[in-house]
Amino acid sequence: MTWQLLLTPGHLTLAQLRRIAKQPVAIILAESCKAKIQSSVQTVRTLIDQGRIIYGINTGFGQFATVVIPPDQLAQLQLNLVRSHAAGVGDPLPLDQTRALMAARINCLLKAHSGIRPEPIKLLAECLNKNVLPIIPSQG
Repeated sequence: MTWQLLLTPGHLTLAQLRRIAKQPVAIILAESCKAKIQSSVQTVRTLIDQGRIIYGINTGFGQFATVVIPPDQLAQLQLNLVRSHAAGVGDPLPLDQTRALMAARINCLLKAHSGIRPEPIKLLAECLNKNVLPIIPSQG
């Protein structure tokens, strides 16, 4: 049977995480995070509009951190980032670990420190709620 969990950033307990791993859950995102997420998104937009250089948003990564990416190539930069991190090897993680990882990631993103828009957070929660789980390689 599905149980409900109001997910408020910073309040996810180990016991809740273990339960999420083992049982279907209906994650409900706390309303209290919405304003902070929107503020974080707006901050990133403002900094970009001001022409500020922000690591990983309009620069390369690692040794290419000093390379500024032209505005017309920023979407490609983000696509390349997703593609580079989508590679992995090894056996897939067990589904209970995948569920726990998804919940932990949602909890982290709700803290609004990354500038991520609310839509991807909602999509992750929806996927977890409907038990639509990614295959996560154990290495990489």
